Amino acid sequence: MVATQREEARQELAAASARLAVAGLPHVRLEVADKPAAQAILDVARRLDCHFVVMATHGRGGLGRALLGSVADEVVRQLESGAVLLARPNAVPEPPPRG
Repeated sequence: MVATQREEARQELAAASARLAVAGLPHVRLEVADKPAAQAILDVARRLDCHFVVMATHGRGGLGRALLGSVADEVVRQLESGAVLLARPNAVPEPPPRG
């Protein structure tokens, strides 16, 4: 990840954190990692000894994981604790890429 991408990621996370604080969730931990998303989530969950992980799903990982999402699928399969998965209301999974 180059410096500009890292800074953009930090800015996006800071904006998301601010929205969560306004919604009544002030204790949010922000991390930017130079590794695949699922591995980064699993590493943080283990390091912090999380009892559960809450994450949103987008369902972009192909037909087999269309409802769950490939990152969420990998996290749930490898997570040593519980998980709460949130989908956008009325979300329609994107079709798998052709090729």
